[in-house]
Amino acid sequence: MKKNILKSILVTFLLTSCVITFDFEGFSDSTVLSWIPYKTNDVISYTNSVDTLRFRVNNDYITPKSKKTKGLIIMDPPYYPAYAYYKSAKESKTGLIISEFCEQECYLSIRFIDNDSIQLPYNYLKTFKSDTTNTDLKIIYHDKLSLNKIEYKDVYEIKKDTTDTTVRIWRVIITQNYGVLLFDDRTTNKTWTLID
Repeated sequence: MKKNILKSILVTFLLTSCVITFDFEGFSDSTVLSWIPYKTNDVISYTNSVDTLRFRVNNDYITPKSKKTKGLIIMDPPYYPAYAYYKSAKESKTGLIISEFCEQECYLSIRFIDNDSIQLPYNYLKTFKSDTTNTDLKIIYHDKLSLNKIEYKDVYEIKKDTTDTTVRIWRVIITQNYGVLLFDDRTTNKTWTLID
């Protein structure tokens, strides 16, 4: 009986006193954050030379540094994905939104409507400067690209497979510090270019 009580006290002591704290860096990659340049209340404007679209960012987030505490020292550190994003309200003329979401060490997702996105692998945002084609995406790297008489460096042009008739936004051009420079809307047959 005394042994069982001592065992219970010892187990309780071990479970409650063996606390370990894990430090999480949050989303700390400034190079990748430069691909997600907008904050709440920023207005992102695009033109097709006739009309203008304005997207007001209504939400942004960057996973902060934090500490997490666990009671069992034998456990592996828990995994909490770090991410960063911004998202706009719906644009009134087209019903589109603009959003960029990046999970650290994973991908950058660009979204214009809720059920459709274009994803760029994470390594492209850091050092990988190359062209790639898979079954549904073609990624073209440009050292320099001129749009509306402005020259941009390190630009990716991402094209979706247009044989899928449900694809609305079929081409996106993005770069650091500006995000989406251009997108093509197949529903309206219009190309929208960032007004800088």
